[in-house]
Amino acid sequence: PIPEPCERAFDEVNAEHIYADYIVTDGDTSTITLYLSQIHCAACVWLIERGLLADKAVMSATVNLAKKQLTLQWRTEVTKLTSLLLQLQKIGYKAVVLDPAVIATEEEKQHRQWLYRIGVAAFAMMNMLWLSIALYSGAEQGDFRQWFYWLSAVIATPSFFYLIWPFASQAYRGIRQQQLTMDVPIVIGVSVTYGYSCYQLLMASNGSQLYFDMVVNFLFIIIVGRYLESAARRQAIAKSEALIWQSPAIARVLTAEGQQMRAVELVNIRDRVLIKAGERICVDGIVVEGEAQVESALLTGEAQLSSVSEGDTVLAGMMNQQGYIIVEVTRENNQTQLAQIHQLIETAQQQKPYYQTLADAVVPKFVLATLLLAIMTAAYWTLQGQIEIAVMTAVSVLIITCPCALGLASPLASAIATGVAAKRGLIVKSGQALERLSAVQHWFFDKTGTLTVGQLQVEQYQVVLAEHYDEVLRAMSAIEAHIDHPIATAIEAYRQQYESALLPTVQDCQYYQGQGVTATVGQDNYIIGNAAFLSEQGVACSTDWCLSQQAATPANHSEIWVAKRGQVVAWMTLSDVVKTDAGEVCQHIQQQGMTVAILSGDRHRYVAAMSAQLGITEYYAEQLPSEKLAQVKAKQSDAVTVMVGDGMNDSPVIAEAAVSMAYASGSQLSTQAADIILLASDVRSTLFCQQLAKTMVKIIRQNQLFSLVYHLIMIPLAMIGWITPLLAAVTMPLSSLCVIINSMRLYRYAEKSK
Repeated sequence: PIPEPCERAFDEVNAEHIYADYIVTDGDTSTITLYLSQIHCAACVWLIERGLLADKAVMSATVNLAKKQLTLQWRTEVTKLTSLLLQLQKIGYKAVVLDPAVIATEEEKQHRQWLYRIGVAAFAMMNMLWLSIALYSGAEQGDFRQWFYWLSAVIATPSFFYLIWPFASQAYRGIRQQQLTMDVPIVIGVSVTYGYSCYQLLMASNGSQLYFDMVVNFLFIIIVGRYLESAARRQAIAKSEALIWQSPAIARVLTAEGQQMRAVELVNIRDRVLIKAGERICVDGIVVEGEAQVESALLTGEAQLSSVSEGDTVLAGMMNQQGYIIVEVTRENNQTQLAQIHQLIETAQQQKPYYQTLADAVVPKFVLATLLLAIMTAAYWTLQGQIEIAVMTAVSVLIITCPCALGLASPLASAIATGVAAKRGLIVKSGQALERLSAVQHWFFDKTGTLTVGQLQVEQYQVVLAEHYDEVLRAMSAIEAHIDHPIATAIEAYRQQYESALLPTVQDCQYYQGQGVTATVGQDNYIIGNAAFLSEQGVACSTDWCLSQQAATPANHSEIWVAKRGQVVAWMTLSDVVKTDAGEVCQHIQQQGMTVAILSGDRHRYVAAMSAQLGITEYYAEQLPSEKLAQVKAKQSDAVTVMVGDGMNDSPVIAEAAVSMAYASGSQLSTQAADIILLASDVRSTLFCQQLAKTMVKIIRQNQLFSLVYHLIMIPLAMIGWITPLLAAVTMPLSSLCVIINSMRLYRYAEKSK
């Protein structure tokens, strides 16, 4: 029910303060995600979204039916959140902040209300049963029998109005917004049965056409069914949440007075937190004391242990298996990598895939079709002179055609799939990504950091003039320090083996993605990159010295050249290690009828050797970013394509591909352009993600097919009178429960794929 005026006034006065911490403002727009405990079907979704979008200040309103969440974006200067909350209340829904404690309170309140109604319905149903037994046992004669009929009406009437209220109020609010929700057929069906029984009672019927017991029994079954459906849905989502959100809420902070237990939200940057053996790390920070063995399964899906000690970085979500460490906090709680993962998953689950959009469009029309079918059924049996059958068959049609199963078919499976993916170190950023991934026919893999480990090592370093050895190496290290790339890390690691002098100052550093870099060090202009890049810059790598170095380069090494003042002065080769599972994954992809290709900017000999090692026949070497983009566009014209890269040098290609995956680089996961972020370092996770996507789409189609077949079978049976209203009331929630149980098979798939 709509809150009283005093409650509205309280909300209006305090909402800006209560909700302020949950609003994200970006320029002139604000966004908030709210929890709605009262939504239960796709028609509710349609009603809320249409009602809010009628306000021109609202930019978007997206409801996640499976999680009962509303993501709202509006123009800050045009309207306030309080106005939108009041508008939402007028539609008939109360919103609360997305806080676990608040949500738990709201769910407990809803849980209690449903239990009260179940108790009332059960009490009335049992009393109606005793009256029926009395009638069958001899109280069926004369006025005495009529008193029993009136007593049935007395018990059924208050029960009817109390139990029907939540359905009737939602139906009324929907009609006010010119929308037929799924509560409308329920209210009409039960009300017609109750009204028909009252009419027969007042007309002194002999009792054969009184259905007061059916009204109570019917409402009991409907309420129990909705309660069980809600509980099952909540359990499915809770299991998905538990897979990805296991960070502890309390931190052991070290202060001048000793240890202090403090909520993680209240831990500040530069605070020091003690993590004991067996505890999960609750902050992102740097180890300042102690040693420990930690595993990162929650973050990456990989359970390998790694040692951390003073100076090492640790992340919230890691588990300390052995030892103790003191961690100095470097990020606020809402900026940790685990928090970013959670936010990305929430964003993905708020988006509507194709199958859900299709269902949301069908459901409103479905309700109208239900009413028309019920009217046609009643009219047919009335013309046959069967008034009682007309009432019962019309009620059965109204009840049995609930499209809740259709509305749940996609959002629940999608929510579970994203949770399962996160458990395996796969962060799905786009709600449509998994659907597209299920139809992929061609795979493009980047080389460095994707098929290889990405930990480059300098194997050879030569200079034209020996006296330039340290100077050029120092300049290379200084220039590469401005670039986030594995080559830069390798060069600096190599330099530190021989010297630790201060690096020179670099000016005018310009990075050319996937090719090289130019910069000024002192008075000298440097060019660092592959031979093609130097050639573009007007420097030819064709001297006898250059040709001899090229001839000495092993096939499985990368090479870079250094030019100073327009002349080649140095040459370097680097090696990398192919990931152990890369060949197996590429072979498996090809065995399933898909094609695989390597896209690389590296030299032809190196890429050809790696392709042969992995069993890949299609590869493209010495590719500029524009050429990589052209390759993806060409392939995508006749095949759904996925690009797997490192997320740093492949941004245009990643944006172009139908589906993109990128290995996580750095802590700012939200800046990754890819649809799916790979936290695990293996290649196998890409294949798991595609198999998960196929399974998800298969389950969604099964759910939708089940809903379609259910209605095609049950509606005709209800129209001819083979299904009673009570049986219809039983089968309606069972159809939704079947969809929920089928969607939860995704958990079983995840267990099998370990």
